[in-house]
Amino acid sequence: MFLRLPFLSIYLFLAVTCSCMAQKEQSLKVLQFNIWQEGTIVPGGFDAIIDEVIRTDTDLIALSEVRNYNDKSLAERLVKALAKKRHTYYSEQSEDSGIFSRYPILSQQALYPLHNDQGSITKAIIKVKNTEIAFYSAHLDYLNCSLYLPRGYDSSTWNKLNNRVTDS
Repeated sequence: MFLRLPFLSIYLFLAVTCSCMAQKEQSLKVLQFNIWQEGTIVPGGFDAIIDEVIRTDTDLIALSEVRNYNDKSLAERLVKALAKKRHTYYSEQSEDSGIFSRYPILSQQALYPLHNDQGSITKAIIKVKNTEIAFYSAHLDYLNCSLYLPRGYDSSTWNKLNNRVTDS
């Protein structure tokens, strides 16, 4: 399922399955959510993030563009805002790529840390009932993104090219 709102990029992938010996199968809803600089790019963006988490009823969320502006932890702000609406989630502070979970996060680490805004990867070990799973959030570098070339734009500057590039 692909859902796109005009103000925030959201990619929703459903039915991730965890299974272990002697355990009943467990389905999880997973959301990859580029929150556009913590929702600051659009009016009401932070509240829209909260509303979307509640609306999608998602179990695991991979966030992109976590910035912790003014030394305020986005993870803490999200957890508190959802708690006020009677929804329990867990998160730990991160940079650029973050993880948000309905289940307890046992540990979290940056595998590929943010450096000059060139992307990041964060890994968390999350306890889903009696099973520990690894969950990753990645935000790739925006430079040299070839999807712009066939549209006739440079893949790093987005300047108009003389010709489209369609040769893979």
